[in-house]
Amino acid sequence: MQRYYFHVHDGDGGLLDPEGTNLLDDDAALRTAIGFVRSLLCEDLSKGLLDLRGRIDVVRSTGELLRSVPFVECVHVVPDGA
Repeated sequence: MQRYYFHVHDGDGGLLDPEGTNLLDDDAALRTAIGFVRSLLCEDLSKGLLDLRGRIDVVRSTGELLRSVPFVECVHVVPDGA
């Protein structure tokens, strides 16, 4: 198990994850990040807003950036008329 931190950067600024989450591996951390993004987007969408410009930085306990996960990569948008 390794601890990962999920730092959110969106239109409201940045929100650092002070506690982190223990997960099995990098793949689990990336799946968790995608779930976090989708949850954030659902919350915003319930207020009538969908802003895909943000990202979550997934950081290992060593301080190493595993990956920045852009919000836009976490959903599939089907445009009107498609």
